[in-house]
Amino acid sequence: MSYQQWIGEGFLGGDCEMRYTPSGKAVASFSLAIDNGTGDNKSTLWFRVSAWEKQAELISGLKKRAHVLVIGRVEQSRSYTNRQGEQAVSMEITATTVRFLDRRDANLGGESTGSSVQGDDSSVPF
Repeated sequence: MSYQQWIGEGFLGGDCEMRYTPSGKAVASFSLAIDNGTGDNKSTLWFRVSAWEKQAELISGLKKRAHVLVIGRVEQSRSYTNRQGEQAVSMEITATTVRFLDRRDANLGGESTGSSVQGDDSSVPF
């Protein structure tokens, strides 16, 4: 038996996108920026986060710059060439919990601050 858990705290790089699978399951996704280092050594790591079903519907109102804590698992990574022509890697995360860390409701789509949404692994279709 094996176990994997990923935890990251950061800011949404854009508004959360909501869509539905052909079978009608809700899926919400967003990019998550996490700063690494300080000063001149500061860099930003980017993750693509997806949430499913009820959790997706609850976080669908998240807006760019919302501050969140995400707990989930790494599904895959992919290489790509960024806008500067450099090789980069994107990590795909499936969220099991999303916790809103903003102190105001501006980026939460009307949700309460400090709340969290937990998912059930059985709702993920893969």
